[in-house]
This record gives sequence, structure tokens and C-alpha cells, in this order.
Amino acid sequence: MTAPIIEREGRLVSVRFIGGITDDELQGMLEALEGFIDDPALRPAFVFDVSKGVVPPASQRQTMGAWLRDHAPTIGENCVAAAYVLPNAALRGMLTAIFWMASHPIPHHECKTVGEARAWARSQLQRPSAAPSL
Repeated sequence: MTAPIIEREGRLVSVRFIGGITDDELQGMLEALEGFIDDPALRPAFVFDVSKGVVPPASQRQTMGAWLRDHAPTIGENCVAAAYVLPNAALRGMLTAIFWMASHPIPHHECKTVGEARAWARSQLQRPSAAPSL
């Protein structure tokens, strides 16, 4: 198992998954994401690269869905967009299952490549309504 790799480039936050993750690694990732979503001055866009990840077990999908539901107001207020790199049907199905538990509070886009996801997320950061709070 490899913990998700989180990198920030300006207002673009990338989360990369390689293989599966443990419950502790999932919790650590969610706590790290809270640091980004709780900062209204940042107004980030996210790229979640699951191209080298695996479909998580149902318990982890439930944890992700509950986290998204619980944090939706803050995400909707402080974040711009989220792109998901999901190159196959199984991974796209995983995201659909999470969204059944909680609707996404910001614009989101499913992509097949990291380049496509980063370009889309950056385009969302250019929208006038995406400007950070001063």
C-alpha cells in the first residue's frame, strides 16, 4: 500500500493514488484535504489521479462519501472544481458510487489522462468567480 501523494502547485492541488490505501492512509489524506478546503483565501481546484489506483473497498467508499457530504458546504464555498483521472469503467463506477452518497458541491469533470485533468482544472481557476478572497 502507498499513501496518496498530495502536491500543491499554486492553487492547483493534485492527489495521486498508487495501488490501494489503508484506512489510516485514507484518514490522513482526508485530514490533509481539510487543510486546503478550510482556507477561503486559497480557493483551490483539485486533480484526483486514480489512474494507478484500485477500486477501494466499500467501507472506504462509504468513508469518502460521508466525508464529501459532511464537508460539502465548505467545499462549495471555498473550492473551485475537481477533476478525476479515471481511465477505466471500474474506477468511474467507484466515483459514481461515492456520488450516490453525496452530490458534488463544485463543478467536476472525469478525464482519461492527467494532462486533460490538469488543463480542465486550470481552466476552472481562470473563471472570474474562482478568484481567491482577499
